[in-house]
Amino acid sequence: MCSIRAILVVFLLALLAPVGAAFAQESIPTRLLIRATDAGQERAVGRLSDAGYSVAFVHEYPVFMTMLYAFDAPLAGADIPNVRGVLDGLIADSTIETGDFDVPMAVETGIGQTGSLWVTGMTESDFAQQYGRLVTGSYVAADRATGLGVKVAIIDSGLTDGDTIARRSSLSYGYSVTGGVATQGNIPRDVGDSVGPNVGVGHGTFVSALVACVAPSAKHLHIKVLDDEGQCFLADVIAALEASINEYAHVANMSLIPSQPTPTLTHAISTARKHGIIVVASAGNDNPTVNPYQGCEPDLIQVGATNHLDVPFSGATPAWIDIFAPGASNVPTTGLPVASEAVIAPIGVDANQQPIYAAATGTSFAAAFVSGAAAAYRAANADWPNAQVSPGQISSRFVNAARNSATPIPTGSSGAIKRLRADALVAGLPRVARCSEDPVAEEDAFGNYVYVINEVDLACVLTSWNPLGSDPRRIVRANLSLDPENRVDAVDVAIILSLWDARAPEGCP
Repeated sequence: MCSIRAILVVFLLALLAPVGAAFAQESIPTRLLIRATDAGQERAVGRLSDAGYSVAFVHEYPVFMTMLYAFDAPLAGADIPNVRGVLDGLIADSTIETGDFDVPMAVETGIGQTGSLWVTGMTESDFAQQYGRLVTGSYVAADRATGLGVKVAIIDSGLTDGDTIARRSSLSYGYSVTGGVATQGNIPRDVGDSVGPNVGVGHGTFVSALVACVAPSAKHLHIKVLDDEGQCFLADVIAALEASINEYAHVANMSLIPSQPTPTLTHAISTARKHGIIVVASAGNDNPTVNPYQGCEPDLIQVGATNHLDVPFSGATPAWIDIFAPGASNVPTTGLPVASEAVIAPIGVDANQQPIYAAATGTSFAAAFVSGAAAAYRAANADWPNAQVSPGQISSRFVNAARNSATPIPTGSSGAIKRLRADALVAGLPRVARCSEDPVAEEDAFGNYVYVINEVDLACVLTSWNPLGSDPRRIVRANLSLDPENRVDAVDVAIILSLWDARAPEGCP
């Protein structure tokens, strides 16, 4: 007899199919991204016009010195190589730095049991006991480094409605990107429409919840770029990365891939790293011969997925993968996956406002585990950047530490292929308090974090007094009032005194 839970089963192997199959939005590009000075932009537009291709300005990305243009008329088949030739000529004579078509980006999707993304019908208990949390030691990492004070940009599909661990981790605002333009507002909603199967709905919620498994005190800045089918364009991701930089994010998770390598994206990711952001992306699982993020390797951390047996999903071990993490679920031919063989997180809530938990497979979700570890690592190194560690070195510090503490997996020759161990990553780092009102972590006789406000916390506030002009990328945990300028003053002292000797309320993360 079929159980009610079994009736809910729908599944798709996310990030499985060949890259081209995932990018069905349009094959003829309609827009261009050009990086150049103002004078170079003007000359480029003129050169394109002389070749018969008029473009209209759409939007500017000042952080990247890049502008977005739309073609005034649709391109024909021969126009694509012709325009590419014009752009290459402009690059060759140093008129512009880069020029790219606004190519599609997406989560990769393949053929599943019923053409949807998730195996629904899982439970909160399954979520807590899934193998990914156990093999990475996320429980230990979450109790030690927590992610307190860290801002993680989730460049994805936004958040579904309802109370989930993802929404509880979210900042009170976010960004929605439409047509390559990012607009700040409420937390962006992830909802479907009446067209298509809406396979992408819930993706950002799932990713966000996995980040929170490893770094429960980190705050998530949701930047919605993906539509309900899990697709977007390069300009949308450029806008999201610019917003991440302007928001002083510490980590950026991109569980999506471009349809082809682009210098425009390479430059944007490099710029984000130079601003101190640890940029993490899914690597895809179809084992392509060319890295879709080619050129981004020094600046981007690309994550491959393993299953519960530490076997790379689909046998994909491309040389450009920096580290592996749990991302694959074993789906039986009948019934539901079991927690010990699945990656599980909420994708929304049901009609009774209860979280809907699902299992899924994909490097999207492996990347989320690594982003959570990056948030934990960053929380324990709160004084970066400083005189010893520049903003551009933070990402390298993290990926080197993650590799050094990772577990070699069986398919790796000489231990070259490794799977994340979040607990080992933060084991030697300073302990971080779990609650924002408690600046300094303290432990009981068994080494467990204890929430208590006392003279140790007061001293932390006093020694951090009024650090005006400090780098906003540094984490000032004594800033209890969350002053956007990281000012520590009498307001923070008053907060400490009002909580003196307080014990953690129920539900403190």
